[in-house]
Amino acid sequence: MGVFDKGDTGVNAKETTIISSKAKIIGNLILESNIHIDGEVKGKIESKVLVSIGKHGVVDGEIYAKKLVVKGKFIGKAECENIEILKNGVLNGDIVVTNLIIEEGAIFEGNCKKRGKKEEKSHPLK
Repeated sequence: MGVFDKGDTGVNAKETTIISSKAKIIGNLILESNIHIDGEVKGKIESKVLVSIGKHGVVDGEIYAKKLVVKGKFIGKAECENIEILKNGVLNGDIVVTNLIIEEGAIFEGNCKKRGKKEEKSHPLK
C-alpha cells in the first residue's frame, strides 16, 4: 500500500505536485496529476488521480479524487473511489467512498457513505 502504487492510473499519474512542509495554501487546487501534501492546505482539492496527505500534512476542506491516502490529518468532506487512512493518520469528517481501508492505529471520526460503482459522483471533476 504505497503512496504511489502502480494502480494509480490517469492522464498524468506519474506527475506529482508537492506541497512542502513549510507551505501554507488557502484556496482551491484543481489538478490532473497526483498531489502530495506535507504542508497545510485550507480549501478544496480536486485531482483526477491521487491526493496524498503526508505524515506532517494537514488539509482542512474538501477533497474530490480517485484516491485519497491519509498519513497526516484531514478535516472536512471527501468523495473518492478509494480512501486509505494509514497508521497514525487522522480523518475527521464525512466521506463518500467505494473502497475504504483503515489501518490499525489510524483514526476515523465522522460519517461514511458507500458509493456504488454504478452511482454517478455527486461532484464531477472538471
